[in-house]
Amino acid sequence: MDSLCSWLDASGYHYRHDSFDDIDIYVIQFDMGRKWTLYFRTLLLFVSEYCNIKNAEVELTNNTVVLKIKK
Repeated sequence: MDSLCSWLDASGYHYRHDSFDDIDIYVIQFDMGRKWTLYFRTLLLFVSEYCNIKNAEVELTNNTVVLKIKK
């Protein structure tokens, strides 16, 4: 997740990280349209599966991707 945040910072994308009791939430705003957010959502799902993160959920809107990871 640190690598993702570093990449988002370097790329200039806006994001927010919130941490609650047992959930980390990353809200990433791209403003590049639905196709890009759908691509990035799919990419996040593949990466979470590859890294064996079982409790990850990814939601999307036209310009925003929301990643929720339960601890």
